[in-house]
Amino acid sequence: MKKIQILASLFLVPAFAWASDAALHIPKSVPYQDETQIQKNVVSQCTSLGSNFSDFISTSLIKNGYSVVKVDPLDITNDIVLDVKITNLMSAGNAFLGHQKSVTAVAKVYKNGQAGPTEVFTRHTMGGFGAGFKGSCTVLDRDTTALANDIAQWYKKQG
Repeated sequence: MKKIQILASLFLVPAFAWASDAALHIPKSVPYQDETQIQKNVVSQCTSLGSNFSDFISTSLIKNGYSVVKVDPLDITNDIVLDVKITNLMSAGNAFLGHQKSVTAVAKVYKNGQAGPTEVFTRHTMGGFGAGFKGSCTVLDRDTTALANDIAQWYKKQG
């Protein structure tokens, strides 16, 4: 019976290892993991995409009861860090013919420099004819808003 209790406690520890009253550190602006893999027009035109994404993540985490600090540069040795990077992005179409957009991001949790859970998130957006005449950057922001909610819900499930 003692062995079962010890084994059970080993499996329960990771679920609670990330819980803390300390502020969660996130990037002030979510960077591209490899900017050379992102369409050049998106990098040059959507210059606030990363900072908007960080704002959306912060808002979603705060709504879920977390204290958040946006930092630059991100230091994974801080108490608890949620490192988020945009790994892939696709931007096709336009406001007149319709948009086809996709953003993929990876989120990784660190506690005192120790790597924890990692998850990859993707959101796709399409807009019909006219698409409300929104520009590509606005539609990509819509993807990152949805991703921010996904990331906050995933983080909440980590403990």
